[in-house]
Amino acid sequence: MYKILVLLLVILPFNLSSTAIEIIADVNGNPISNLDIDKRIKLISSLFGNYQKEQILEDLINEIIIADETEKLKIQIKDEELNNTVRLFFVYSFGLKNEEVDKYINEHNIDFNALAKKIKYDLLLHKMNAMMHPTSKVSDEELENVRKQMEQPDYLISLQEIVMPEEKKNIMYNLVKKWRDDSNFIPDPPVKIHKTILNLNKLIDKMRNILVKLEIGDITDPICINKDHCSIIKIVDKVRVDYGLLNSTLSLKQVTVQDSAINLNKITCANFDDIAKPEEIKEFKIKMKDLNADLQVVFSKGNINEIARIQNGNIVKLIMLCHIESNPTNIETLKSLIYGQNLIAQSSILLDNMRKHAVINYRNKKSVRV
Repeated sequence: MYKILVLLLVILPFNLSSTAIEIIADVNGNPISNLDIDKRIKLISSLFGNYQKEQILEDLINEIIIADETEKLKIQIKDEELNNTVRLFFVYSFGLKNEEVDKYINEHNIDFNALAKKIKYDLLLHKMNAMMHPTSKVSDEELENVRKQMEQPDYLISLQEIVMPEEKKNIMYNLVKKWRDDSNFIPDPPVKIHKTILNLNKLIDKMRNILVKLEIGDITDPICINKDHCSIIKIVDKVRVDYGLLNSTLSLKQVTVQDSAINLNKITCANFDDIAKPEEIKEFKIKMKDLNADLQVVFSKGNINEIARIQNGNIVKLIMLCHIESNPTNIETLKSLIYGQNLIAQSSILLDNMRKHAVINYRNKKSVRV
């Protein structure tokens, strides 16, 4: 409480000409003000665009607890380690190259020091946890379970869908009957049939559980998962993509040409360069899982010389599969991943235990041990 009084004495003269400062909470006598929260909101907004104010307060509380406990244990983070971790945060979170980080920070007006401070507390917590669990080892059973889970195949579902407001659900049953009676059914405007391809493993549980049971050609009754809209879905195709292929690196050739009498059956990787001038041919490598769903369907059988045709008016983009390079699961990388997940779980438990011994005062609430 003494620290709060000191803070109030320091800031009191400025309240007459600046934003009023309010103490929102204090942890073991360390105050958290509305300005601390506003500063963190600004940081999170610049990074992700959205935030939860209640969670921000809890994060700030946790950081004070971590700082107090790690100071007692004399745990420190070197500046070089912290700076490297912050840069890696941008690389992994936003898919940037290391040399692009500074530009990204400037363009998005991100407070580097504020972010570094936040990340520092995460590092301190994990370092404290590692100190308490120095012999944490990944078991063979853990390794096998995660490997099996990771190596599950993906399923791509090509479907047609009619979406209408929920209040028109009764009308939708009539559309279902007409569609089932006539596979070439076209609804009257303004109702439209939309085509899309979905990755079954990336859908929410309820929708996934519905689609996984359907066969090609099946047409559903109205599905109302969203409270505002319902859907009628027709399954056009279901394609299985094995884990090995999904994580393989594909060598592709691409060219954009005028739609003409090109005989695609005679095109191979060997003569692909004859379609256009050398400077118009693009060669690149990409992981199968990074392709859009439409291209994944085309290349799902792993056939060399398979060609994808993307039509846009009288312009055609041709993409041919020329080579597949497998990327087997790296056991050491997998162990590191599991170890990291275990460390995060242990750190969460450690933080919960530290909170139980911390004195946390919320504004207008009694002093509590949380």
